[in-house]
This record gives sequence, C-alpha cells and structure tokens, in this order.
Amino acid sequence: TTPRIPDPGLGPRAILLRTEDAELDDRLDRQYTERQVREVLEDFNYRVIDARRQLLGGPPVITKLRDVDAEVERWRERRAAARLAAEAAAPPEPQRVSFWRRIWRGSS
Repeated sequence: TTPRIPDPGLGPRAILLRTEDAELDDRLDRQYTERQVREVLEDFNYRVIDARRQLLGGPPVITKLRDVDAEVERWRERRAAARLAAEAAAPPEPQRVSFWRRIWRGSS
C-alpha cells in the first residue's frame, strides 16, 4: 500500500497530522500484514518529525510519535478481537447427517 501523504496545500501540517493521528487506528486496521502496518507507522512518524523541523509558522506540531512495536501489538489485538467477534456472529454450521443415517431414519 502506498503511504498516503496529505497535500501540504490543504492546511497547516500540524492540523493535518492531528487529523491523521485521530484516524490512524482505522487506517492501520485496513492493512493486511504487519509489514504494511510498520510502513504506515514509520511514514507517519517521519512526517511528524519533518513537520517539527519546519519553522514556517502556523500552529505548533503537538502530534506525538507512535511507538511502532506497541502499535503493531495493538493492531494484532484488534485483529484477533475482530476475528473472534466475526466468528461469534456467524451462524452455526448445520450438522451434517450421513447418507446412511438419513436412510436409516427414513428421511431424505
């Protein structure tokens, strides 16, 4: 997945990063592999550091860096919880009755 880098012309970088930070968990949950999650987080952290270096005025960058390993672990936990919820919500599989038992019972 190609990292989504907000267009700097859409507003102050500090505001864009805060908005992206608020939506980052949802974005991470849409990733399929740990590698993709790490790439998204590393890109995000890089842009936060880069924005802190820029002294162009505007609001200060108060967005915190994300701990990549901790975020990957949280991503795993959310995936496991979502998988368990999906399994619990799935209808139970109908019991299969063998051909011979159906014959014996007289049902088809």
